[in-house]
Amino acid sequence: MWKYKNKLIRRVAVLFVLALFANSAFAQLTIKNPVVKDLSGATVNNTPIVIIYGNSIATPSPVASPYYSGTLYKTYTTNSSGIAVFTDQESALNTNIYMKAWKGTPGPNSYYGFYGPENTGSATILNRWDDKVITTNYKAVAPYGPKITKFEESTVTLTDGSSPSATLKVYSGQPTATDGLRELTKYAWKMWVKGTAKPATELAGQTTATLSLPSSQVSSGTTYVFQAMHGNPWGDAWGEEREYTVGGGVLGGGGSVTYALKKGINGVGLPVGGTVNVTVNSGTPVAADTLQKLVTAIGGVTAISVWDATGQKLGGATFDGAGGVTFQTPGFDLNSVPVAGSALYISVGADSSVTISK
Repeated sequence: MWKYKNKLIRRVAVLFVLALFANSAFAQLTIKNPVVKDLSGATVNNTPIVIIYGNSIATPSPVASPYYSGTLYKTYTTNSSGIAVFTDQESALNTNIYMKAWKGTPGPNSYYGFYGPENTGSATILNRWDDKVITTNYKAVAPYGPKITKFEESTVTLTDGSSPSATLKVYSGQPTATDGLRELTKYAWKMWVKGTAKPATELAGQTTATLSLPSSQVSSGTTYVFQAMHGNPWGDAWGEEREYTVGGGVLGGGGSVTYALKKGINGVGLPVGGTVNVTVNSGTPVAADTLQKLVTAIGGVTAISVWDATGQKLGGATFDGAGGVTFQTPGFDLNSVPVAGSALYISVGADSSVTISK
């Protein structure tokens, strides 16, 4: 008798458990130990992974917290091996879900990687995400030291007759990366007069990739040295120091600048404007609006180079004794590069005095 009662109790218990799981909202999707890596294949450690209900992997526009589309389910953090150690089997049935990872704290300047979306499955479908790799969009290392890519002077004449509004802008950029792009979240600048000590502190209020200086902060005809910093959560990198001589007038509005070109390489900054006048050794001024015309006007140039801010590379050409081109970098055209606002490196075969005027 008790034998049959025990069998009946066990059968009822089994039926109860089956009924309980039949009514359960637990999904059959198993998520186990996802890994976050950057573009180089290196693991991204101590970074959050969130599991989100929804189909859209896009970041909301305009970008704002919580930086994902859908409904947050759970948040995990990768360990020192880049692995989020967890197994999850409790998400809703028949629901699309995806994982999204950030490099560091989620925010508008972070970059994202994701896995999914995928349906969590039903009681009769078993899905597993075992050790899935979420690849971030950028490499989790400090940026390269930035290059100063361009100097630009501008003068705006105000219609009310007041003093012109003049600005000097200095642009910085990352060198072309062949091993994975770097995240950029902060910038800084230093600036000092050539021949004086480099300051220990950064320029106040200059926190973008472009340094913008009003005419009150620079003097016409003065040569300054500039240095830029690019940074991210993995470190800061200061780049090259680069010189620039401010135009002889009110930031290119007029006047002249004289350069003593020595045999070898010389740094030259040109005033802004469509055309400049080039006078060599007190000779007759020659108009120039392209690098080719500038080279011809100066004479004796053996090489010239300029930073291409668009292509993020150095372009230039070399010349023979008669001024004929012996080499040009691919895609570089002396006749199409304007002289105005450019920061150049010019190599000459003999010393000369060159005056650039507006």
